[in-house]
Amino acid sequence: MFRDTLSTMNEERMRAIARVLGEVGVEGILRLEDVADPQLRVLSSMARSLKSSGWASLYALLNALVSYRLTVRGEKWWSEFSEYISSKRAGRPPGSVREAAFDVVGFLEDYKGVIIQRAQKISRLRRALSASASLETLALHPMETIFEGYEILLSSIASALGQRPYDKTIVLSLKMAYYALRGATGDRRALPPEIPIPVDVRVSCISYSSGLMEVSGDPVKGMMSRPDLVRRAWKLVSEISGIPSLHIDTVIWLIGWAPRKLHVDAAKVEAENIFSRALDRRLSIRLSRELVIRSCSGRWS
Repeated sequence: MFRDTLSTMNEERMRAIARVLGEVGVEGILRLEDVADPQLRVLSSMARSLKSSGWASLYALLNALVSYRLTVRGEKWWSEFSEYISSKRAGRPPGSVREAAFDVVGFLEDYKGVIIQRAQKISRLRRALSASASLETLALHPMETIFEGYEILLSSIASALGQRPYDKTIVLSLKMAYYALRGATGDRRALPPEIPIPVDVRVSCISYSSGLMEVSGDPVKGMMSRPDLVRRAWKLVSEISGIPSLHIDTVIWLIGWAPRKLHVDAAKVEAENIFSRALDRRLSIRLSRELVIRSCSGRWS
């Protein structure tokens, strides 16, 4: 068990979670993404509309860089974005990275769901253009960049934004680029296991609701204040289960809202129903019971 003034990891819980994820397997997680993740669905639709896996991957990456402090749920955010780009660029990809970035700026300016920090998000996109060389490589060679050159891509973006390569939105941007690529090409290989999980509200919630991590005070705030510890914990789960962290992230993302919004028993049922879209009922029940054993909202006993 490793300790911090804020958090500890429960090794017994870590192994139990890893064990059931290992039984689900990579193929099971990919199948769950195919049938249950709305982000993959809408980005696949956008990629088909653009008729370009590379430019679709770039659009997805750029939008992910500003996907924080949203006033709508992530599902709606990505759906509205994909529809906006599909309508604007159907069958007509942009001519440059800068043009693609300006399209995303247009979405930020037009979409009513962007209320908080609109100016900061637009400024962030403009700063990201300092990494234009790497972004252009993604647009022209998406497969090689996402699966082999991701370290250069993440480092370039992080440098342009003054962040670390494994910060939340930086890592999320690669996952969303991967979703667009997968939707365009049908290639279902898993992402590299070295890439850590993006520590957001949902990951923080499940880190606590599963019993994987302990924290004093507000569970979500406590986890998000030390993302390095959360990343380490899920990396161990990933290594033991054989599931890359960014694919564990999908499992968490699909249900991570439930222990914050529902009573524990209702959250378990919701998770079971989501998992059973792609997994057998027995495994769905086991997985939900490992990930939801308590509330992370403080509202429910």
